[in-house]
Amino acid sequence: MRFVFVAWPVLVVACTPKEPVEIGASCSAIEKIEACATGKLALCRGGTWRETMTCPGAQGCYRKAIGHGSTAAICDDAVARAGNACGTARQQICSEDRRAQLVCQGGAWRVEASCKEACSWDSKGIVCR
Repeated sequence: MRFVFVAWPVLVVACTPKEPVEIGASCSAIEKIEACATGKLALCRGGTWRETMTCPGAQGCYRKAIGHGSTAAICDDAVARAGNACGTARQQICSEDRRAQLVCQGGAWRVEASCKEACSWDSKGIVCR
């Protein structure tokens, strides 16, 4: 007697939560899914929306198509504010007023250097003049 096993593909669809989500509110979304809160990127962790990053750039937090009908929450972090949350350790960026160079340290943006003229970026990275 022969047995034939047929494996049926399982399709898992991650539903995009209704945005903007509220930081601190409960979430029933898939654990670790990202969503936009007002001006912030949020992550569903432990059943609660938690801020992962502040998005002070002109576009704030927005959704972007990433292919196959899927979207991703994107944080406009072209600039940052000292003290706000950040996600990538040692990442550098200019402050909103372009007067300081910031670094992501301990989950928050910290002033690394004050700029006499202006903070900008080029192909080599952040430049504080």
